[in-house]
Amino acid sequence: MPTRTTSRLCGQSLWGLNPSRKEFPACSPFARFPLADGIAAQDRDRYLDAMSAYFHISPYRRWFGYLEPLLNGMSASYYPDQSSRALHTDICSPVATDPTWSRLDGADRAMLQSDGVPLWHGLLEALEPHIVVLSVATHHLSDISFEPVDDGWGDLHIVDRKVDGGPRKRPYRVQARRYKVGGAAALFVLCPAMRSPLPIGTAQKQELRAIVLQGWANA
Repeated sequence: MPTRTTSRLCGQSLWGLNPSRKEFPACSPFARFPLADGIAAQDRDRYLDAMSAYFHISPYRRWFGYLEPLLNGMSASYYPDQSSRALHTDICSPVATDPTWSRLDGADRAMLQSDGVPLWHGLLEALEPHIVVLSVATHHLSDISFEPVDDGWGDLHIVDRKVDGGPRKRPYRVQARRYKVGGAAALFVLCPAMRSPLPIGTAQKQELRAIVLQGWANA
């Protein structure tokens, strides 16, 4: 659900696989996009206005709220209260599905990706973000076809403690790599998704955001 514009200054893009089916409640499919209700195919301006208003009208906070603490420390937000607007994009498809992506059969996923992946690359080329935060499983990294700037993915930060200070059974590993997007290099940061995006505590997200910014500054 992208907004129309974004600041080039430390512009952010975050991405997942495809929109949630919960974006279109069965009882009221246009609840989150009221401006699009009854829209005609040729009414592009109204469509853009409906998309741009998403974070002003009942957004799916249960998902996006996990990421705001990371964004806010970089003066970015999904909401219009920071100097840089973050955009959420989906690499596999802009189409919401029911069942969810992981439960689609291989043929359906391949069909959606054949259009969705090139569309995502074109969108990022137009946006030229400085930082791209990925909240997906690691095997989706192979879908990225931008020209790499460095040799490969490397550890940016490792969270080895739980919120209560105890050791994590499995450390949470954040990795980074630079790609050429449009006319400039962008820092791609992989924050592997589990049952929710960025499954670490708020204070740990605050620590991570400083590390991400430093990684971008050193790129």
